[in-house]
Amino acid sequence: MVVRSPGQPDQFRIGLVAGKRIGNAVQRNRIRRRLRAAVGDAEVPVGFDYVLIPEREAADVPYPRLVEWVTAACRLD
Repeated sequence: MVVRSPGQPDQFRIGLVAGKRIGNAVQRNRIRRRLRAAVGDAEVPVGFDYVLIPEREAADVPYPRLVEWVTAACRLD
């Protein structure tokens, strides 16, 4: 899930929320690391602040699929 709000016009900011329902601390940290890397490779529109709330599957999905997920989640529709 993604929550988006207006931000600085020439940049974007990303926040990650990985609650305990995702798993233990090791799993949550792994998901956060993977998402941070995926955001760097994804096409994220500027001018917004995003909060990504991942599901448990984010720990095991192949990395290219994770990048696609981040790109699609942050896309302007």
